[in-house]
Amino acid sequence: MMDVFEDHSVSIYIYDISKGFAKAMSAMLLGKQLDGIWHTAVVVYGQEFFFGGNGIQSCDPGTTILQQPDKIEQLGTTQIPYDMFMDYIHELSTSSFGPEKYHLLNHNCNTFTSEVAQFLTGSSIPSYITDLPQEFLNTPLGAMVKPYLDALTVSPSGGSSIGAQSQITSSSSKQHMSPDTASVRPQSVEGEVTCSDIGRAEARCECGNQSEQGPPNSPTTYKELKLAQQEYTEVKESLKSLLSSREVQLLDEILEYIMTDEPLWGLGVNHVAVIDKILRGKQFTEGQKKAVGGLLQECLYRIDVIMMLRHDADNTYFRILTSFEQQSMKVKEKMAKGLCNCGSIDEGLEWLLKEDHTPNNGIGSVAVDVCRCCLLDNEKTLNDVGAALSQSVTRKKVHRESRKRVSAELAVDLGCAIVELLQKDTWIETVKNGIWSLCQCIKSNSEVAAVAVVSGLDPDVLVEKYPELRDLCINYLKNHLSLI
Repeated sequence: MMDVFEDHSVSIYIYDISKGFAKAMSAMLLGKQLDGIWHTAVVVYGQEFFFGGNGIQSCDPGTTILQQPDKIEQLGTTQIPYDMFMDYIHELSTSSFGPEKYHLLNHNCNTFTSEVAQFLTGSSIPSYITDLPQEFLNTPLGAMVKPYLDALTVSPSGGSSIGAQSQITSSSSKQHMSPDTASVRPQSVEGEVTCSDIGRAEARCECGNQSEQGPPNSPTTYKELKLAQQEYTEVKESLKSLLSSREVQLLDEILEYIMTDEPLWGLGVNHVAVIDKILRGKQFTEGQKKAVGGLLQECLYRIDVIMMLRHDADNTYFRILTSFEQQSMKVKEKMAKGLCNCGSIDEGLEWLLKEDHTPNNGIGSVAVDVCRCCLLDNEKTLNDVGAALSQSVTRKKVHRESRKRVSAELAVDLGCAIVELLQKDTWIETVKNGIWSLCQCIKSNSEVAAVAVVSGLDPDVLVEKYPELRDLCINYLKNHLSLI
């Protein structure tokens, strides 16, 4: 906790959202010179706080879509403790500055900045900012377009919501959200797998929508909320000496988010960036990495997190996945389970099936690398998760008229690993997912069948080892191998 008597600098970030257009054209269009259309934010305690159509949000300074501010006004310092300030902000978020309170002209970002500045320092923000809406409305054009402006909102993307806002089902939120980010998290799918201390046998009993002899009807998912909460709680104190108080707070927010069935706020890239820092940092222990890996695993079961990561220009999740081979077995398991959860959702599956990992595209190649590493590992636990992941990345999903499948090239890479797995002694559920996934790889590329036959994969031998899977081996696998 920050010291009560410590001085904290307070500044105002000022952005011209017209990007110079107002200064250049206002005199001609309005008959009055305006130097900018101003959006403002308060920067204090190392964070930028602002208000918009999503309610109150925060981010690292200068990291919204508006990027760096056009001006910075120093207001002085405050001795108000961080915890007291956050209590104040949370109170505002549920009262006068909730999302539904936003109005572009009368109750906007500058109203919030002015009120917070007064609370922190007793100073006001410059009058040329607060007077701007009325100056505009006093012009003939302003009076004419006022009815249209009353319905508009401004909310720069890139921030993390604070308090009871970002209600993705509310009408105020839908006005400014894209179709992707307005999606609602799906209900739990049938076939959900819960793996925790109750053991594999009991966990597998919950995978109810899977045929004993045929292919699975729904993907395997791993929802282990209580385990994630327990593991993070155990390492939280040790993380405080390695992270800033803000970073620890972000991890706490992730835990609160995943433990809430229908959260009224969303996670941002800054949350996942802390997980990235820990997973790829050499100073962190295996237990710490496993704990945050569990948080990430649970986050990837939420569609809004997947859409946020898909639009992350820094490709944070891609960076995390590229560290897979350097992780311990337990951390690898968490990362692979997270990919399974991601692939259980249509938008996540589409992302997994794309090989281009540039912003807004796919992570197909690195996801298959993770899957292949799990399948070829000597640990049966990783083999099992790898087979479940291969089921996710190879299952056919119909998106309108098109069918999405793993590419022909990746099908060969994945198929070869599955063939090797099926020739080892492993668990029956691992074999079941492996066989089904191998057949999907063969459908994408018939060369996989040739690889399997040349490698000596024999369905009759599999039946001898796993008699329960006789129909799957003979009627399903054997038919696909006959395609060569």
